[in-house]
Amino acid sequence: MDGIEASVPSVVFRIPPPDPRLASFLSRLHNQFEKLRKLWDRTHHLSPTTPTSSMRHVPSWCASSRRAGSS
Repeated sequence: MDGIEASVPSVVFRIPPPDPRLASFLSRLHNQFEKLRKLWDRTHHLSPTTPTSSMRHVPSWCASSRRAGSS
């Protein structure tokens, strides 16, 4: 600014304290989310044998599709 002074109205914000019920709810929600995430990780984790056991079935898929195509 070029040395111009002006007065402006002031603003006061009043932030209320957090609601204890909300804090308790958020804590429970976070715990449920963590349990769900751990369950997801445990059930969707591929074991080392999963790819090899799936590969054993591929030849039968190919053989059945060849038989279906030759009919």
